[in-house]
Amino acid sequence: MPYTLVDESPGLFLDVPAGAPNCAVRQLTADDMPLLVKLPGRERDVEQALARLNDAECLGIFVDGALAGYTWSRFDRILHARQIELHALGPDEAYLFDIYIDKAYRGLGIARVLRQHLYRHLAAKGIRRFYSISAYFNRSTRKFKARLGARELEFRVLLKLRSMVSMDFRLKRYTGHCALGTKRVYFVC
Repeated sequence: MPYTLVDESPGLFLDVPAGAPNCAVRQLTADDMPLLVKLPGRERDVEQALARLNDAECLGIFVDGALAGYTWSRFDRILHARQIELHALGPDEAYLFDIYIDKAYRGLGIARVLRQHLYRHLAAKGIRRFYSISAYFNRSTRKFKARLGARELEFRVLLKLRSMVSMDFRLKRYTGHCALGTKRVYFVC
């Protein structure tokens, strides 16, 4: 599975787009997890969502009072495929993952609104570096992040050899952008 490691930090300085629908963004709590798992196309149970709150926080975007999407962030490490640690995060860094907008609300610009609110929410906590991962062949995600000013830091590939063993390789580091460590190969058994 090829993917890119992305620096979204430049997005902090972009403005929230004009013309977005009437939205409210707030941090989701354990009480909101039943709403989150009921979003169409998100097969996850409440217990999994609650467990994720132990290591991460979640912002939700509401349109006319209905949960239209969400995004997660964590502050300890960048994890790929929920098992491979790519980078331990410093006190001013966050890993952004699992942004989702319900299909009924796509095309309205609320993903950008949600991301902008997330950047500002984290900046208020002193976080200035935002990292994420994009599947290499997911063109829409890569275009979305490029419009936010994001920069691809590394091109990587995850190989699953057996159900119990995975290997992760950095194939290319884009020059001039990377502040991450120098690890090259990761094995998970």
